[in-house]
Amino acid sequence: MDLAEQLLVKFKVERGEGGFTLRTTIAGVVGGTASELGGGKFANGAVSGAFTHMFNHEAGGFLQNVKKEFSDFFDGMASVPKLMYSYGDYLARLSGFRDWQNDNILPWYKWEAELEYQAFEYGVTNHKSDILQGIGNDMLNRPNYYLGGIATGSILGNFSKVAGGIYTSASFSTKPAGAAADYIHTEINPLH
Repeated sequence: MDLAEQLLVKFKVERGEGGFTLRTTIAGVVGGTASELGGGKFANGAVSGAFTHMFNHEAGGFLQNVKKEFSDFFDGMASVPKLMYSYGDYLARLSGFRDWQNDNILPWYKWEAELEYQAFEYGVTNHKSDILQGIGNDMLNRPNYYLGGIATGSILGNFSKVAGGIYTSASFSTKPAGAAADYIHTEINPLH
């Protein structure tokens, strides 16, 4: 244990943001004093001691926080394509397209999608405040997850506007998807 660490223990400087300045100051004073005793300049030793302390002893928590924040942001970005795929799959099942693709005689996928909608509607109707509270708490705990999702949705929305796509960055519309499902149901499906 070096002199700076011994002083920190003696003064019982706790880990955390509140003790950061005091811990770094003590490391700077110790570094400056050691430099002065060795024939160098106090200021040079103080700066070296302070920066060495910050890099070796303080940066670990900071780097972990930065890693978590970036991880949350990129997880939010990745959730947008997953959501778009899931929504498209849901529409395909609800419209009967999945049953047609799989040559199902009975509309299993359509029934499954209808049951999912009923469960969703029940949950939203009967547990709205719990759901909103949970989402609010999650947004407070992981704001970068939601920022990543919003950024990706906005980028994809603007890209699709330029490319002449169906979706806009402001909202997702089910009308074009519903029209496509109707077309598939009436024009392509030979059973109807």
